[in-house]
Amino acid sequence: MQRDYLTYASYEKLIKIYEFHISKYEVQTENYYSFEMAKLYKQVAYLIINTGNIEKFKEAESYLEKAINIVENLFYASQDYVELYCGIYYLYSIVFEHRGNIEKAYRICVDAIHDISKKKYIFNSSDTLTRQLYLLTKDKDIIIDINKTSTTTDLFEMFQNKRRLFQFYLQMNDSKNATELQKELETIIRLLGKKLDKIYVGMYYKDMAKYYFLTKEYDLSKSYFKRAMSLFNSFKFEGQKKMLLLDNEQYRYEIIDT
Repeated sequence: MQRDYLTYASYEKLIKIYEFHISKYEVQTENYYSFEMAKLYKQVAYLIINTGNIEKFKEAESYLEKAINIVENLFYASQDYVELYCGIYYLYSIVFEHRGNIEKAYRICVDAIHDISKKKYIFNSSDTLTRQLYLLTKDKDIIIDINKTSTTTDLFEMFQNKRRLFQFYLQMNDSKNATELQKELETIIRLLGKKLDKIYVGMYYKDMAKYYFLTKEYDLSKSYFKRAMSLFNSFKFEGQKKMLLLDNEQYRYEIIDT
């Protein structure tokens, strides 16, 4: 089920499917720690968080705490384990970030990175937690350093690293560096194809609306704005839609809500 959410028109429907399978497999795995159950808990929490419905974040927190209980009692020496470990704590940090508890969100990431280091895994630690530290601290050196030193060969991680740096350049009104990076992003997106989740496609459209507004190519900016709005409406990504509407306070584009 890991990538099924790419084909669904509603995260809400898919959350219900995941919850059905969780209720079924929880009974079967109640006497041992299941790596696959941790993945299910993490995935349903991911879906809940990406709906942007803050009222349901308590449910995501509960699922993530179940996942944490599993991964802290398993000791798999594998890249999959390290990536799952980092992904769970990244989402856990987001829950507290959105509640305004930045200090706890920051501490969750720092402690998880420390624990991975302490366990001395030979596998690469995901860039996910370090990117979250950048978002929490707004320390530009973090995102610049990630893009200089990252050894990841995972296309999605590369996309995320470069996307965050692209956003930083947009915030700095640095169209020169943004243009160079945008070409790299386009290449990665083409390689990812349909493997790139819809929410990230929409986020990229949102960034491109800002990019073309910065370069004064207003027709292209408006086109990407409409594409982002259409996608966020279709998939009910309310959190991302709110952020796009905040951007539109600068653009002043006409909105035809659907």
